[in-house]
Amino acid sequence: MFRHLLKPSAAVLTFLLLELSSTLVVSDGHNNCLGPPPEVPPITCTDSIEVSLNTLKEDNTVNVILPTQTSEYDEALRQYGSVTYFNRVQPSFIAQVQTEEDVQAVVRFAKACNYETSVRSGGHSYLAVSSCNSKEKPCVQIDVGQMKKMDVVAASNQLVLGPGNRLEDLAETLSQNGLFVPTGECAKVGLGGHMQTGGVGLWSRHFGVLLQSVSAFRIVISDGTVQTIVTPTASTSPLNNDLFYAVLGGASGSWGVITELTLETVNDSDYFSAFWTVKILWNADGVVNMFRKWSELANANKDDTRWSTHWTMIGAQPSGLAPNYVELEASWVAPKAQAGDYDPQFFQSILDACTGCIIIEPLVNETEPMSYSLKERYLAAEDGPEYPAPFRHYKKNWQQTSSFPDPDETEAIIREVDNRMPEANSTYLFISQFTTVLKPRDDETRSLPWPDDVMGMSCDFFFPDTKLTPIFDDWAATVGTLVRKNFGGEDHRVFWGAFDDPNLEEDWPKYYESQDKYEELKEIKSCVDPDNLFTHLMSMPLADLSPADSFDQSASAASLLPGTWTLAYVFFALIPALWL
Repeated sequence: MFRHLLKPSAAVLTFLLLELSSTLVVSDGHNNCLGPPPEVPPITCTDSIEVSLNTLKEDNTVNVILPTQTSEYDEALRQYGSVTYFNRVQPSFIAQVQTEEDVQAVVRFAKACNYETSVRSGGHSYLAVSSCNSKEKPCVQIDVGQMKKMDVVAASNQLVLGPGNRLEDLAETLSQNGLFVPTGECAKVGLGGHMQTGGVGLWSRHFGVLLQSVSAFRIVISDGTVQTIVTPTASTSPLNNDLFYAVLGGASGSWGVITELTLETVNDSDYFSAFWTVKILWNADGVVNMFRKWSELANANKDDTRWSTHWTMIGAQPSGLAPNYVELEASWVAPKAQAGDYDPQFFQSILDACTGCIIIEPLVNETEPMSYSLKERYLAAEDGPEYPAPFRHYKKNWQQTSSFPDPDETEAIIREVDNRMPEANSTYLFISQFTTVLKPRDDETRSLPWPDDVMGMSCDFFFPDTKLTPIFDDWAATVGTLVRKNFGGEDHRVFWGAFDDPNLEEDWPKYYESQDKYEELKEIKSCVDPDNLFTHLMSMPLADLSPADSFDQSASAASLLPGTWTLAYVFFALIPALWL
């Protein structure tokens, strides 16, 4: 019966085939849901880069730096990972941009002339993925560090910023205006990358991470168009919602070039805020007692997000600049009406547990505006890597967990940290941080990984010679295994703290809590960047790449839009009806 109902005439079938074939789109590699690309002047890729950019943009203000400009090039490419990952920081050219139109011109040139593209705002990527390796394929590093717009929208307490602003620039503006947003702790980090990967710091437990304060941004995507993206509502477009979701928590640097971002701030005056910090000479037994007390308090008060702590354990003795020590920074933040709930003894009891300990800097216990604490006390006053010469190579990692470790688990971790603390004649430095990370928030508009995690820990080694790398690979693996064991067996990682040269197609379960989230991000990538223009070691793969090809940028198999499958159905299911 149904076969009879489906029997068409030849004319009707021909019409269906012609109509449906108009939906067939075959790209040179992957699905493109953006429609036809905008018209731009033709580019001759044999021309000089400057000539091509001038063709694309009048009054070109892009500063093109080539490897032949040795001193300029070396200075422009210098970043956190320049020494440890030297081969990843060798772009064919560096494009220092000043305007959104500059960015569009460089992106269109890169796409037309087949240059892979990476984006740098501050150069603080631990895996050096804000640059690229031209020895593998021609590539450009777009540097947005000069895009430093900073506008305060007084009526709404919003900040509208350029991606080249550093955290210290943001902190200065916040302090001047009595406003606050949570950030990480490194003063020189650029906002363009920081806003995409989290922004974890002392105040994250109170307000969430920085990317949860982003309400809008502008982005140049792979076809060279500018997309203005806002917080999703019932009336915003699917493309808007997809980009908001992907950029805020997905693999940073995968989606395009951020040219502007909007932050929602809070008023200092609306909150009671206490900042508490102390530095103590390293004393293993005393420090263990402190951490055990902390664990008891953390587990007993896990649902109270008004307290937060950030531990830093420093093995600096071989540098001659400082002894081995531990620093505890803590904050207690609540609406003004709850100020009477603050009990300084909460943090003091942790210090009191440190038997036989020597305080090496005066205790700070102040009630003060959050913006002041951020600017004057919390942001690390660094300029480049946090380690001195000759400790220029490093091995870094970061693990998170969804529950606070109990006192015995905490002690096992700190004993292992003590095992790694260097002696005066050691050939390495060591830094480990142990911090509260997130305020749980029901938010499906952003793709922030591991949204229910409450704790994070880093273990970082710094050493002078690559010959020592195998030793610290082994040490980092040993520490990581022990941390995971005492973090409930969970192996939760994040993009800004990625380590071990990850391959997302194999390692995605470590970076996302569900395969559905990961697959959705791959589909968005295939839509907005079908030719994988924005690519690096940790960028989001395209949806139709196999695991073996996830970082093989030459992979190119024709992809079909949904209409193609309808066409195939008509062909195979309906054509036989002509002969029935």
